[in-house]
Amino acid sequence: MPAPVSVMVARHIVAASQHLAVAHKLATSRQDDRMAEHIKPAPTLPLSLDTAQVQTAKQAAALADAYEKGQGEWIASLRESQPVATLFDQVAPLLWKSDLGVEHKNRLARSFGPDGLAAVDQAMIILLGIESLKVWQRNRVVYRVHPNLAASLADTEPGAAIPCEVFTRLPHPDPFVAFPTPIPAPHGADSSGMAKPAVYVGMLVTGLSRGLTLCSTSDPDLCLLNVALVGRVHYIGKTQPEYREYSIRIPCLGDRYTVDEMVETAGQMIATTDPEARENGAQRNAFRLAVSLLLYLCSGRSDIGARTELTPGKKKRRQRLVPNTVVDVGFDIGPKLHAASRDASATSSGESGSRVRAHIRKAHWHTYWTGPKEQRVAEVRWLHPILVNAADRDPSRFVVIDVDSPSGQ
Repeated sequence: MPAPVSVMVARHIVAASQHLAVAHKLATSRQDDRMAEHIKPAPTLPLSLDTAQVQTAKQAAALADAYEKGQGEWIASLRESQPVATLFDQVAPLLWKSDLGVEHKNRLARSFGPDGLAAVDQAMIILLGIESLKVWQRNRVVYRVHPNLAASLADTEPGAAIPCEVFTRLPHPDPFVAFPTPIPAPHGADSSGMAKPAVYVGMLVTGLSRGLTLCSTSDPDLCLLNVALVGRVHYIGKTQPEYREYSIRIPCLGDRYTVDEMVETAGQMIATTDPEARENGAQRNAFRLAVSLLLYLCSGRSDIGARTELTPGKKKRRQRLVPNTVVDVGFDIGPKLHAASRDASATSSGESGSRVRAHIRKAHWHTYWTGPKEQRVAEVRWLHPILVNAADRDPSRFVVIDVDSPSGQ
């Protein structure tokens, strides 16, 4: 006897949401598995300040465009199943309308039978990615990050407690942040069937409201940053890569957390949604860079530079109303960090009395409290790696002196 429609829908959704590598793993020959064993691991952070390559604005935008195209094609392939398309159409409003609460979700789940709740939950996870892209498409902002800044941020002391309210201050709404170099992704631990290791290429940042509905990062009701770490996988026998995102949430209200605590929470969230994701140093580096980049973008005195508007070709111009705008991040301070690191590594040697030249004090976060005592506002600043030796320091660079907050916080 054929399975009920509700069971068929659940099976379709659960199958669609499984890691794509599973299907390839079952279908791949032993020869392909042996090929995968020889794949060289992807590079890990911290990035090399001497060998880091700088993306062009077109390359940064191309990462966002490729992810957009890949997600669109994936969702379109899923919707070829009529039960899945029906479920998607009914679930999508749950991501946007706060008045559609838990009871509405439960009623919808019951309408799909005993497996309906699992189907609805999986559909919401899948649709969150494509609906977040719709938020990004309103402005199409892409951040291009200088690799030297990214390397320093990844190596910043993670122990300072950060007021979560600073994450409401992104300078542009709903950006796609292009990583300056691919970062190993947790689902790359099992490389069977993969022509190249899975990597993160960037992150898409949108918001969630107090009602946990999707919103812009500029929305006054913003409660959480919804960060989709964009994974790219190349499978053996396929000409185009496939994309998958891992969503993590960063609170924008209330408490104070260290970067390490946020990274730990991110790892726990991904472990609950993907049992294949394995905790390792490379994974934590990726999370730390993602959190640190967002914190830097929201901090005071961040190096946000030139904007490049990329006009699409004629074909794409008919498909989109808004061009990509690429914004440079760290292109003033990045080369200076490189120069300071190079100077600090140079030492004098030989006779007694010679001294080690300048060395680098590690970057760290510091919170400054501004405004009247009754209405203090927290401003987080990134205190970049400092060249410690007054005689060797470039006199044109300012010196930041830490001060205690008014209340000793």
